[in-house]
Amino acid sequence: MAGDLKSISADHLMAVSDEGIEALKRNEVIATLLPGTTFFLGKTSYAPYKKLKHAGVDIALATDYKPWKLSYPINVIYIIFGLYLYEHGYYECN
Repeated sequence: MAGDLKSISADHLMAVSDEGIEALKRNEVIATLLPGTTFFLGKTSYAPYKKLKHAGVDIALATDYKPWKLSYPINVIYIIFGLYLYEHGYYECN
């Protein structure tokens, strides 16, 4: 949907289809991945980082952390990003 609407970005994308990935690329929509959300919801299906990257979609990495809510400690964010770097490599995430 975000691709067809020509949005600036699309968040989470845990259930994006191949057609959705094509629409994101075609309309230059940035895929904003939030792996911490998937983790804390106890889900096992993360956003398809490698498919998005292979398709040439620009990717941003973010969290749903809200300092005023203190929903989880800031050091957990470092763990989440660390796991992502471990999986995908520093230079790919840089």
